[in-house]
Parts: sequence; structure tokens; C-alpha cells
Amino acid sequence: MNPASSQFEPASLTIRRNDTVEWENTTGVLHSVTFDPAAAKSPDAVALPDGVAPFDSGRMKRGDKFSRRFDKSGTYKYICKYHEGMGMVGVVIVK
Repeated sequence: MNPASSQFEPASLTIRRNDTVEWENTTGVLHSVTFDPAAAKSPDAVALPDGVAPFDSGRMKRGDKFSRRFDKSGTYKYICKYHEGMGMVGVVIVK
């Protein structure tokens, strides 16, 4: 997470199936890593491959980390539920 603005860094990431991604909040602002379409203000902001259940980091304060292993190929679009309106969105593409 970029300390200078409300952005995931990188905003887009391509990985292999079964890789693990870790996010860390390096800012003094509360953030989340939210892969839950029901939590999104914009219906297109969050998307999961068929059969993947929604998941969420919960509230992340400075120094908190969240990791997830991606075991199904596809495109995973996600948001910070606190800053989606400011463009804090990301995508993980799993090959």
C-alpha cells in the first residue's frame, strides 16, 4: 500500500497458481484488502473466479499484514473498502 496515496502497489499483479501474495499497510491510515463483491460500492470493482468464496483482510492498521494463497486460476479484482471511492482498487491475475 502506497503511503503517499490511497493505492495498492502494484495495482496489478500477475502470479502463478498456488503462489501467495502478502499485503502490508505501510501507512498511518486504516485500510483493507477486500475480495467481497457485497462490500463494494461499484458492482464491477470486485470480481472472483467462479467457485471462489469472498474473502477480506479485516481492518488493517499500520504494520498489519495479510496474505492469501491463490489456488485457482483467473482474475481477482479487489478494493480497500474504506477508500474504493478514491480509486483504491487492485487486481491479481492468476495463471
